[in-house]
Amino acid sequence: MNDNDMDFADAIDAPVNTDNSPSSEIGNQGESAPAVADTQPTPMPAEMDQQTDQEASVEPATPAPCVGTLDLIINDPHGDPISGLRFQVIIKKVVVFVGKTDAKGRIKTIENLKLGSVFEIHVQNDIGNYKLAAIGKIESEDNYACLTSPKTRFEFTTYAHNGESGSAAEHKKKVIKSHNQQPADTPSITGNSDTKPTIQQSRNDDGHPVAAVIDGAANWYNMHNDKAAHPAQDALTKLNTLVAFMEHQATLDYRVLAPITSDEIIVKMRKKTFVEPVGKKPQQFTKWCAKYVKVGLWYAGYGPATQSIGSGVQLARQMGPELIKAGFKEVALPKVKIHAGQQIIEQPDITFVLPGDVIVYKKTAAPNEAGHIDVRTYHGFISDFVWPARNGFPDVQKYTVIGVYRKYSDTLAEARVKAFLRIIREHEAKGFADPYKALKWENNQHICFSDMSMHPSNRVENKPAGAYQIKWGTFTQAKDETGWSGYFTPIDQDRAAIYLLQSKSSSTSYPRRTALGYIMEGKPEQAINETKLWNLFAFLPGGGKQQQITMDALKQTFDLYTKEYA
Repeated sequence: MNDNDMDFADAIDAPVNTDNSPSSEIGNQGESAPAVADTQPTPMPAEMDQQTDQEASVEPATPAPCVGTLDLIINDPHGDPISGLRFQVIIKKVVVFVGKTDAKGRIKTIENLKLGSVFEIHVQNDIGNYKLAAIGKIESEDNYACLTSPKTRFEFTTYAHNGESGSAAEHKKKVIKSHNQQPADTPSITGNSDTKPTIQQSRNDDGHPVAAVIDGAANWYNMHNDKAAHPAQDALTKLNTLVAFMEHQATLDYRVLAPITSDEIIVKMRKKTFVEPVGKKPQQFTKWCAKYVKVGLWYAGYGPATQSIGSGVQLARQMGPELIKAGFKEVALPKVKIHAGQQIIEQPDITFVLPGDVIVYKKTAAPNEAGHIDVRTYHGFISDFVWPARNGFPDVQKYTVIGVYRKYSDTLAEARVKAFLRIIREHEAKGFADPYKALKWENNQHICFSDMSMHPSNRVENKPAGAYQIKWGTFTQAKDETGWSGYFTPIDQDRAAIYLLQSKSSSTSYPRRTALGYIMEGKPEQAINETKLWNLFAFLPGGGKQQQITMDALKQTFDLYTKEYA
């Protein structure tokens, strides 16, 4: 077995025992695993259902009585042929041709295409996924198209060569032999994905119809994105797919299928033969965190189309370089000092990670063991399980963060959190020039403190302080649960406020929905109403006599501040 996806060398809270697990997988022991439930195969995304390994023409099952051929050349934006470009031709959701362009950007003639059929050309991008590149119609027995930019999604039309055939056949042979067609004009890309492309229709020197795009949609690789900064729709689609699948996958028990690797699970999913082993509790860990994360990233299209990121890598703590190879970037986050037993360890602060980020850990007490890996969703952190304690935050005392990696994420999530924190500060510390030094005590409503080495109150008084008016006891509890230092600086106060927003959750058992998650999703009303957030910050709508703002005013301010921070 080339990939055991080993992780979690020891238990986190209470061990889950399975005595029928193979010795090749680390740490599986104890009682028998649950039986596989009678469930339907996991539905696959459309682009994962397409063949990618084959380079051969697949004839339609029933030959049409009237058929045509298609000759195709693909050029880059500069008019030069693209060689080795993998593509698929699809008719009525059926892949009828899989191949790649030759050195001159040409494909071999595709035959037996039914007249009048609409075909799609899907081209493989640099991360292994197939994207729609062109749409056309088989109008005649001989159809020819010159696509002038593979980095642009566009439509084109072919036209029948009406009239006498003349020497068209000889011209075709000459074209095939020489490969010296002149490319159409390079398209002028506007970046407006809502505008249909304008097609310039003409024929080449050999009398064959061609089509060139003179104004088209934004391209596959975001090459001409001149719009204001916002999360790309494709990135959000992949992110939402990842989040939904990871939340569902936490209820599956892959140990039932042991011995099995992440790549073997992926093969079953691609073939639609995978039957979900349901029945695991989301908080129950399996020690297979890397396996779950690998399958989740593949399912959402974060990596290669046919195998997992880090295929063959066994230890979770070794996944960082593999993620970078797959196009992830390591994120530079503020550092935080964590008290772990007798050690004080400085590490990236995962309080500030975004949905879609992948976090890699090593075990603090045993750094050479398997370590851990998980994914930040809007409402928590998930791998093979969701963290059951610390309001859903990982145990960064037991597992040290060694890297945070980002590929597709909702970059507006950060702006939304900043916007909501600002609203809290403006009401909880109203009237203070420096809200982070605010003290609103009985005798004087506008006292400031200067020593930020600790919370200004103590166990006896337990007074609120700072920008978010956090009581000493609340801050101390958060500090003890997370291993943070006792400093009460602005970033420490922000960190504590985010932790408290994560602590407030709705009444749903699973998947757990938190105030912080709703805020990152851009849903402040749900954050307040679903989690009764007014019990934490009384100025919010629902806070009774202490309410200071209406819901409409809050949402309007939230949108305004979000745009400002974005």
